[in-house]
Amino acid sequence: MGRPLRIDTPGTIHHVYNRGNNRHAIFSEPRDYEQFLKFVAECKLRMKFEVHAYCLIPNHFHMLIRSAETHISKFMGRILEQYARYWNWKRQTSGRVFESRFKSKIFSDNPSYFSVFRYVHRNPIKHGLVQRIEDWRWSGHNALRLGIQDQIIDAKFPLSLFANETNTARSRYENFISMDPNPIIEELPKIEFLNEDDSIAEQNLLPREISVNPGTGINKSLGEIALEIEETSGISFQNLRRPMRRASMKIARRKFVLEAIDNNYLLTEIAEFLGRNRSSISRMQYE
Repeated sequence: MGRPLRIDTPGTIHHVYNRGNNRHAIFSEPRDYEQFLKFVAECKLRMKFEVHAYCLIPNHFHMLIRSAETHISKFMGRILEQYARYWNWKRQTSGRVFESRFKSKIFSDNPSYFSVFRYVHRNPIKHGLVQRIEDWRWSGHNALRLGIQDQIIDAKFPLSLFANETNTARSRYENFISMDPNPIIEELPKIEFLNEDDSIAEQNLLPREISVNPGTGINKSLGEIALEIEETSGISFQNLRRPMRRASMKIARRKFVLEAIDNNYLLTEIAEFLGRNRSSISRMQYE
């Protein structure tokens, strides 16, 4: 069976995302982030798409993109191909850099757009990389918040959703992104999207803790996840908690942490369960 056709017409807004193969890091130093953004900026000049939001963290990235005449598969394929060549050249390796071809979802309703827009720029906090969004250098947040020159962000459309006057729009944007818990998304301005007959609704995309109708979002207990790890690796919960540095132990711990994050547990909750500190749990995601 062939790949499903990506639906794209000029003006379509996409949530585009991808991660490193086997969830390994794809950005390990500032030069890597800069090189990826350079490829995005160069592609934008040639193919004229808009970027409303973006965030790069060590093992994955998110972007909100509005396409123009060029199909999204063409420009995203070019960006990822260029970056994969750079990464393999830098490390003197070969083979797959990204887990798969990029993933993209398009929106059919207003709450989905605003939820993902907020989620993208709050991603560094979710993964325990910073405590304040503005402290993460590799996102479009500060360009929208302060008007800092950025070759990537196209601020006009997203800011216009908050106010017509630029400074007011920036202030309202910052309040919206910083609110915790979630703001009331339904009260934000309405956006005209494609009809559902012409598009794919955003589904199974957002972490459940930022959904429009929030719930606990937890499918499994941490104990159940630990039992699954024991069944597949033979490493018991008691051993997961011990400070052993064997390769098999590190792999099992990392699998536990990633599965717990996928089930929307906070890093502090995972750390308490494993008897570790929060920063060590954050590092395990990228080992």
